[in-house]
Amino acid sequence: MGIGFITDNEIDRILGRMEKRSSSSEEPGIVYPRRPIDLSTNKDLASAGFIKMNTFSRTNNIAGPIRRTYAFFADLCISGLVLVGFVYASVVAFGQEDIAYTASSFAERAREFGGTDVAMWMATLYGLILFFYFIFFEGIAGKTPGKMFLNTKIIDSRGEKPSFIKIVLRTLVFLIFPLGLLRIHDLVTGSKVVNND
Repeated sequence: MGIGFITDNEIDRILGRMEKRSSSSEEPGIVYPRRPIDLSTNKDLASAGFIKMNTFSRTNNIAGPIRRTYAFFADLCISGLVLVGFVYASVVAFGQEDIAYTASSFAERAREFGGTDVAMWMATLYGLILFFYFIFFEGIAGKTPGKMFLNTKIIDSRGEKPSFIKIVLRTLVFLIFPLGLLRIHDLVTGSKVVNND
């Protein structure tokens, strides 16, 4: 038996079934109007038995870890395409037709500047691309293309788009490997990723 992920649609389907079960136990002669469960209110979640009252507020519609992970991987793919485009443009700019020759010439130039490994230079370049990618999109729109695709956005404690300084700090902390996984970047800047309703 494998490990599975539960999606937002499956959660809605499960909640819909729970609502049907609870309404089927009512008296058969009375027809009650059916309304969808609103996940942003305490009353519906408490009545469904998912939470205790006062543990969920209307402003805490936080995006789940699966949605955040998919958005991050989408952003990695898009920024990876930017890296490939940058490498291709440098090949064209240097006038080299043979990519293997260009890679070896790039390695020689990297050694001249004190580097010993092309992979280190590429990782540094990719880190810079990621840094400016997140700052550009989150600074302008409050969300990256991956977040746009998965319908999430970043907000601060007031429910607005964070300031540019907070976006820069958030990105710096996020790109430090273990801190990004632990969501320390959200705690440091007082921001959170929420579903864009």
